[in-house]
Amino acid sequence: MASSITIPAARRAIPCWRDLPMAVRWAVQFLMLLALWQVYVVWSDVKSLIFPAPADVGRALWTGWVSGDLARATGATIWLLLLSLGVGVLLEAGFNLIERRTVVRWGMKQASASGNP
Repeated sequence: MASSITIPAARRAIPCWRDLPMAVRWAVQFLMLLALWQVYVVWSDVKSLIFPAPADVGRALWTGWVSGDLARATGATIWLLLLSLGVGVLLEAGFNLIERRTVVRWGMKQASASGNP
């Protein structure tokens, strides 16, 4: 009979990539992506209007936020989005009401594209 001897695995002295928390791994990958982006823009002859460097993007975001222009534009966009959503909900409610009256008056089957009761 052969006896099986288990030898404990040696402990790693240096932590592996998979031992790091997920947030740290994502942050490192994001920073590496930003570094590659910056290196590409600096070394290539790409126009900054088409493909700006991350430093330029960060600078524009900061100056836009500090001056208030970015906040105003974001607020206007959200307001327009909510207004459009409200108009869409009101139109759907009107179409649904017309459809229900049509179904009751003429005994037609209700369309499945509209809201179900």
